[in-house]
Amino acid sequence: MSSVTAKDESHRAIRCPEIQQAGHTLVGAVSELPYQDGWHNMAYWVGEPYRGMGVCSLALAALMRSASAPGYAGLCLIGNTPSARVLVRNGFQLAGLLSRTWRDWGQVTLQAYVYPPAALAAARAEWADLRPAD
Repeated sequence: MSSVTAKDESHRAIRCPEIQQAGHTLVGAVSELPYQDGWHNMAYWVGEPYRGMGVCSLALAALMRSASAPGYAGLCLIGNTPSARVLVRNGFQLAGLLSRTWRDWGQVTLQAYVYPPAALAAARAEWADLRPAD
């Protein structure tokens, strides 16, 4: 089973014991970064050999279960369907498009997804029921 281990409060490594290649199990990373107005941006990356296996969806789900910010957003490049699918599978909804200038890529258009605050409150109650008793 995939696991998400904390490097610190905002960055986590995705480890998959089931995926063994040359003895390495680190397959990607997922991060929760302060964004604006108390909201956090969810960012993730999975190594190319491990894409399409559901690893990132599981890791983001694990990170969201410890969510404590008032709201969450996720951004992906237009046309990055797998990344958008990760967000949608985890309850995020398309909110619109953003245009940004990035040093390495120049002007890009991003799809902006949000986890609706009302849905987040309901999910937190459900996630609390899933936590093992101490």
